[in-house]
Amino acid sequence: MKTEFSLTQLADPDIAEADKILRACVHCGFCTATCPTYVLLGDELDSPRGRIYLIKQMLEKDQAPTPEVVKHIDRCLSCLACMTTCPSGVHYMHLVDQARVRVERDYVRPPTERLLRAVLAWVLPRPALFRTGMILARGCASRLLVLAATGNLRALMSGLVFAVVAQASLHGFLSPAREAIAATLTTASTGGNNLLDFLKLDISVAFALSALALALALGLSMWRGNGLWRTFAALAVGLAIPLAWWFTGAMSGIAFTPVEMEAITMTGPSADTLMLFLNGPESRIDYDVGLIPGVFAGAFLAALITRELQLQGFE
Repeated sequence: MKTEFSLTQLADPDIAEADKILRACVHCGFCTATCPTYVLLGDELDSPRGRIYLIKQMLEKDQAPTPEVVKHIDRCLSCLACMTTCPSGVHYMHLVDQARVRVERDYVRPPTERLLRAVLAWVLPRPALFRTGMILARGCASRLLVLAATGNLRALMSGLVFAVVAQASLHGFLSPAREAIAATLTTASTGGNNLLDFLKLDISVAFALSALALALALGLSMWRGNGLWRTFAALAVGLAIPLAWWFTGAMSGIAFTPVEMEAITMTGPSADTLMLFLNGPESRIDYDVGLIPGVFAGAFLAALITRELQLQGFE
């Protein structure tokens, strides 16, 4: 590959090393066959050859990394599978490392990315904290339920443990501790749950802020390249939540007997379903008890139709 570094640039040892690596590349494309990001995405810029072109242009022109360049360099997994198939022996590893050093030095990442990277840099070197985070990430009851329906025995066992702890927290020996903690997290001191009253805002202001937030979310989605149909599909799913709240609130308001509104969670239903299996038909059957089997059955059928149903053990 022809390079156009100046003599002044080549006086820098890093640039001289990059020049040697770039000249070794004959852009044959053998690397694309073993690059996982290219195989998955099919974008030339997400292949080693494409990244080499991006890095070459950035180094030759001594440019600050652009968001497009940073995106493709960040997607590199550093698996180095490309180096095992390169007939020219291109040291891609050292080249992409140079690019990453320049990115960290000259590119200002968005605040959300900086926060995420800071959290990862703080958590990953601490095994106990990382282990705790992984356990909490796997502790989502809905996720465990769906995984169990696809044949994951570990998720099934974890879900059973979750149901036992939920029962103990709601109605068992952990109930006093739960109620004591919940008593400190009420909105009684603020005058109730009405956020508009607490902030002393008119309903028109609330609608204006909601419209602004919606416009910003739509703009961000389109800017990130999600596409029109995916954006509006996500909008429809998101709107289903407040519409469901409005519908249940309206229905409870016209009922002869006042109905207390509750959020849909997996905690109470998991405990109630567990007690149904333990106590038999005398247990009260309601919406909560039907939620867990319904989600399980739906996930099982989806896995069966998509051929993702597979028995997985504890290894």
